Amino acid sequence: MRLFRPNVKRMLKKRDVKGLIRAVNDEERGIRLAAIEALGEIGDLQAVEPLIAALQDGSWGVRSYAAAALGAIGDGRAVKPLTSLIRDGKKVVRKAAAEALAKIGPSADPESQAWYLVALEQWDRVASLGEVAVEPLIAALGNGEVDAARALGEIGSARATEPLVSVLNDRDHDLRKAATRSLEQIGLPSDPLMLAWYAVEVGDWDQVDLLGAATVEPLIFRLTEYQHIGNGYTARNAARRLQALYRSGSLSDADKQRILAVKSVMAKPHMDHSEVFDEEDPPLTEHEDYGIGVDL
Repeated sequence: MRLFRPNVKRMLKKRDVKGLIRAVNDEERGIRLAAIEALGEIGDLQAVEPLIAALQDGSWGVRSYAAAALGAIGDGRAVKPLTSLIRDGKKVVRKAAAEALAKIGPSADPESQAWYLVALEQWDRVASLGEVAVEPLIAALGNGEVDAARALGEIGSARATEPLVSVLNDRDHDLRKAATRSLEQIGLPSDPLMLAWYAVEVGDWDQVDLLGAATVEPLIFRLTEYQHIGNGYTARNAARRLQALYRSGSLSDADKQRILAVKSVMAKPHMDHSEVFDEEDPPLTEHEDYGIGVDL
């Protein structure tokens, strides 16, 4: 049990900058946050270096507070460390660093500008930077940013192809939709495994049939996604193709086992979700209502 805890409110009232600087390194996160906020409010230049050091704190909250405090003080010494911080793993930290740089003046380096604009979510300006923005946009794509997927399509760099394909197994439909459109702008991948993810996502079932075993993983994804969103039409198409692949004898033992693992999802009848099917959709059997109902 601590015998003494820094009284940040009292130090702020007295403008005790040195005491607040010591409190920035306190063992309690709450005290560190309060001290950093107080130093930003006071604006004394003595606090700049300790606040820069706080940008390395293990707590993302402390890092974001330190960035905000440095922005409030406005000293140029903070530009370089804040520029590094806009690549932080936490979105709130990246945004705090970018907002601080907006007050002080961001780096003119094109790559740093790209990271800065991504952190501020100024997507149109990011896309206008071209190739230099691809890396920070790919990082934002990995964090689920739909607008990053769109911006990558506008830039049209082939470097974005694999990252865009990689989000086609995300549960966010809007992200997948943006990724498929960007892939169409850039040019569809020639690699069968990557093309399979695209074909299954857009429902190009003729292409899916041509790709064969490469489609097992994306088909299983679409099948199991049915359990979350209830898209029976897509799930039945996926199930029937998995059934055909399984029966074809052309799959590896590993792929067969993967299909067997979702057999219960394929075969179990489901309730009527009232989907509207194409005229070419085959008639439903009594075991194949508006769910899946496809067995091996």
